[in-house]
Amino acid sequence: MKNVETVADTLANVLSTLDVNYLFGVSGANIETLHDAVVRLNSPNLENILCKSESGAAFMADGYARHKKINNPSALGVCCSTSGGGMLNLAVGVAEARASGIPMLALVGCPPTNMEGQGAFQDASGGIDRIDGFALWSSITKYTAVITTEHFWQQLFDAIQQALNGFCGPSALLLPKDVMEAAAPPRPTTWPINAQGFLIKADAASFTVLEQGVTELIKDLKTCKKPLIVAGADMQHSIELQHFCDQSGIPVVTTLECITAFPNSHPRHIGSIGVAGHRSSHDYLQECDLILSLGSQLEGMTRAPFESTLKDKKLWIVNRSISNAPNYPLLKGITSCPNLVIKQLNERFEEMDNQFSHIEFSTLTREPAKLLKHEKRSNPGLTTSESLAELQPHLTHFSRVFMDAGNCAASAAHYFTLSDHTHANIALGMGGMGYAICATIGAQLAGGDGRSLVICGDGAFLMSGMEIHTAIERQLPILWVIFNDSQHGMCTSRQRFHFNSRITCSQYSAVDFQSVAKGLAGDNELWTARVQDPKQLDRKLAEYFALPIHTPGVVELIINKEEIPPFFPLSVMETTHQGTNQNISQDGNHDAQYATTVTI
Repeated sequence: MKNVETVADTLANVLSTLDVNYLFGVSGANIETLHDAVVRLNSPNLENILCKSESGAAFMADGYARHKKINNPSALGVCCSTSGGGMLNLAVGVAEARASGIPMLALVGCPPTNMEGQGAFQDASGGIDRIDGFALWSSITKYTAVITTEHFWQQLFDAIQQALNGFCGPSALLLPKDVMEAAAPPRPTTWPINAQGFLIKADAASFTVLEQGVTELIKDLKTCKKPLIVAGADMQHSIELQHFCDQSGIPVVTTLECITAFPNSHPRHIGSIGVAGHRSSHDYLQECDLILSLGSQLEGMTRAPFESTLKDKKLWIVNRSISNAPNYPLLKGITSCPNLVIKQLNERFEEMDNQFSHIEFSTLTREPAKLLKHEKRSNPGLTTSESLAELQPHLTHFSRVFMDAGNCAASAAHYFTLSDHTHANIALGMGGMGYAICATIGAQLAGGDGRSLVICGDGAFLMSGMEIHTAIERQLPILWVIFNDSQHGMCTSRQRFHFNSRITCSQYSAVDFQSVAKGLAGDNELWTARVQDPKQLDRKLAEYFALPIHTPGVVELIINKEEIPPFFPLSVMETTHQGTNQNISQDGNHDAQYATTVTI
């Protein structure tokens, strides 16, 4: 008897043609049919990745797509879970992808249709006293469908096309178990042979609108005297942007989300703006008369330090979506791929007779680290700023740097200078802790060669740290640097200023993260270190880089002095409050001290 190809078989087959390579997920009763289909397909182009949590799976799919789409507009990350609690965990990472515009396909296994509303295990079919899975997923995706055999091909096509076009984002397909096990309908003859076939090509009318917008932009560029370009995450490695800046001489700043969106070594790069930006860049922005934002909508985290100034300036935003752009009277926008706009500016450059040769550049300066006053350290330990200073010479070893939400990331984004081959990222869509720990695994799998670096706090590691086991299993060359100060640092910093140093729900007893990490690996499967002074950190890093490249590592930094990071909301509060900080001992005790200043 001839084997019947099921919907699950067909779905696995299609995924193997889309250059997605991996299905990130955790198995369960209602999704195991798909996992089995991937195994039986036995394709070198598709492999199951067992994650330690569904949120970790979604973050890995995000990291995979986020990194791969730098050079591949049809890149797609795929994750899956069973219904019930697994589905709700998966939603955390999918929501980040929606807010950040990351192309993703989330596949959720569901109970059989004939059991819906009749007490099925993990039922999310909606109705009285039941979770409405369709409504949940519709609120955090661009497209959601409950798969049926009759409409399978159209639903799958729509899901992939929606994820990859316009302002990218996730799609979700809810897969009832009986539908996955049913015979698949014939594949349409017009079905795309690869992921590129799902990309929508702009028609003549769209190009006309684009050209009109560029024409108006050129008029403004010709009349301005001191313009500035903001390069958002979508401009990473844009040769067109570099060429335009070489011709025009217009300076460029990047944003917290991606400080490497423009080469840090380029002579037109003058730093970053935003809540962890450089004051010299903000000062230059105050003086400029036109701002061209490419690949960034200048969301609140980017514009907060100069909100009032922006309202009175000519402001252009060029992005695939401008739905979250500020409502300013002089704002003009082009809803398009920013690289297409820059390409047109290069092609029409002779129309701009103003070469901006008179522009005087700001000298990039970084804020000094602000630390607690202390005469002598009673306990061994590091500060965040001196740890970052020791890491700086070693950054050339890494092709990717992911920074997790918190004080250490704000400081790293401000102080680090990264080489031109490095891609850096902070997820600001939902801004959740623990993202970077997982997303780096997906990015490493997408990126191939080179090491990856994760900058994270101890609180983030407590949330998602078990996912390093996934990297250990695959011997991925990722180094996690854990800043261990026994607290959620940014929460503590805010409580000092907002709540008169009444610290609550942000500090906890000490954890030995080196021992935790060691427990996840066998002999020679993971390098670990626990560091308490700068010279020791330099020696340990040299030790790590001497190992074979395919070696994951965890280095725990004992932070015993709390610094106020160069983070705009905290610096504003500091000017109006008498701040107190803490000397944080190795055993987790906290002693009040006063602020002083050191420089990195």
